Amino acid sequence: MDEAEAAAGEAAPAAAEASPGDGRGRPGAKRVTFPSDEDIVSGAVEPKDPWRHAQNVTVEEILAAYRQACQKLNCRQIPKLLKQIQEFKDLTPRIDCLDLKGEKLDYRSCEAMEEIFKRLQFKLLDLEQTSLDEDGASALFDMIEYYESATHLNIGSNKHLGARGWQAAAHMMRKEFPGISRRILEFPKFLEFLSFSPQIPGNSLEFP
Repeated sequence: MDEAEAAAGEAAPAAAEASPGDGRGRPGAKRVTFPSDEDIVSGAVEPKDPWRHAQNVTVEEILAAYRQACQKLNCRQIPKLLKQIQEFKDLTPRIDCLDLKGEKLDYRSCEAMEEIFKRLQFKLLDLEQTSLDEDGASALFDMIEYYESATHLNIGSNKHLGARGWQAAAHMMRKEFPGISRRILEFPKFLEFLSFSPQIPGNSLEFP
């Protein structure tokens, strides 16, 4: 047996030890390892309860939270809103009306009112002639949807809601709330917007 045959015979066991199938002995070979049971993190996060602030709430707590929000956001407290809250007697399940008609609501005013919607729900929310703009309307409608703040909504005579405001209103209308069969949006232009949004089925609009 010549030297070439001897060298081939010696290389054969090494090739068997590092077969292509097991991936060992090759440059750049990759391995997959799994953590032990002790190293696996598992668990679940409970969804937030939108009404966790409403449990056993008092008028004084609502007023304090709203005033603190206005101070933090550097916006004017709305006397008409404060007066109505002070006069509320039964805070559950839904108060008949929150009337803000004619009050000027900018974005910060709307953000401050979230402290109200966290704690109170209404049958009618009257926002007629409140000078809502795109930012304020978008934020407000998102809150109304999240907290299910009103079964009837009046947004008449607000001409500057903008595209995002209308989109937030449409999204709010899509959501189905248990026990709520209809909502009033007293703004004919909303019908025009819905006519360009065929993806919003099953929502009834009523105009008195």
